[in-house]
Amino acid sequence: MAAGALLCARAAGVSRDNAAGPPSGPPGNVPSRLRQTRVTPLAITHEHALRVGDLPAHHRDPFDRLLVAQAQFEKLPLLTADEALAKYDIEIVRAAG
Repeated sequence: MAAGALLCARAAGVSRDNAAGPPSGPPGNVPSRLRQTRVTPLAITHEHALRVGDLPAHHRDPFDRLLVAQAQFEKLPLLTADEALAKYDIEIVRAAG
């Protein structure tokens, strides 16, 4: 299993927008939790970023579009509760929303 750097960006945004922070703790805990659960970190590359421009406009959120681009480029499934992402040519693993 791999987790992209966008996970940290999302956690930081949730923490900023919600004084209580995300359920798993502050965003600073993400790297240690990844190590504990043996999840491979997935960096954002130039190839991922450039692929975003080739995606159809099924979704407007730039973070989600980058996740789709990573999933396509790395040939990895994407864990999401966002039904709109199923329109892209990627394997989706449904998450509870």
